Amino acid sequence: MTIHQTYLELKKHVLNQSEIYEILEYLTGHKYDWLICHQDKLIENMSKYESVIEALKQSVPVAYIVNNKRFYGIDFFVDHRVLIPRIETELVVEQALKWLNNQNNKVIIDLCTGSGNIGITLNHLTNNSTYLLDLSHQALEVCKINLAKTQVTNIQILQGDFLEPLLVNQIKGDLIVCNPPYIDFQDVNVGFSTKYEPQNALFADENGLKFYKEMFLNFPKIIKDLNNFCLIMEFGFEQKVAIEKLYIEFVTDKNFKHKFLKDNSNNWRCIMITNI
Repeated sequence: MTIHQTYLELKKHVLNQSEIYEILEYLTGHKYDWLICHQDKLIENMSKYESVIEALKQSVPVAYIVNNKRFYGIDFFVDHRVLIPRIETELVVEQALKWLNNQNNKVIIDLCTGSGNIGITLNHLTNNSTYLLDLSHQALEVCKINLAKTQVTNIQILQGDFLEPLLVNQIKGDLIVCNPPYIDFQDVNVGFSTKYEPQNALFADENGLKFYKEMFLNFPKIIKDLNNFCLIMEFGFEQKVAIEKLYIEFVTDKNFKHKFLKDNSNNWRCIMITNI
């Protein structure tokens, strides 16, 4: 079977152009430019191709099939142990970089890090000292793979329940980023494909709001300088009103300011808290 024939077969599985070429790169070991110029070349590993087709029939996400997801221009290893990075989460990185604005010697803390995509990207682009935290040992194994893959430095990994490792070890940061589990267990909008992703990275108690409440109650304890800090948390597109209510209830210091940010699909996606 040629590359062109394989392309046509993959197209039958309702994949977009990008996903098709991700699979073709996975099957051939060649990048897009080579594939375009060699449409008549044969797919040599047919058993690998058959495994891909079987996985597609089972609705396995392409990122898990090829063990890769590009995030903010960086390729991250992913498998069933971690959530697949979403393009919406790139908003967290964009806003974090704006706040940093070439500031050096800052400490970045990435909570619920999963594959490490947010924290590793920020470290790669700024080289600021970074902590990556997650409750899941399995997720942190994937995170370690991505640390080795991207060859970033000045990063420490901590395992534990949300803020606990920071509070116990009295670790404080300047920039806190977090994409926590935020889906309500009763949410009817959850897609079928998420069944392959780790459920503890998707769902949270208290109508999906557990981690926001805990953060709003405790974040001043993990900030180095309350006169110069930034906290950015992602949330679900229908959670803005509930999160704003939590903020008003639990964040009592009037010196802190907050704002909500929309993603490229015009959905409310993040809350950003600073001192200015």
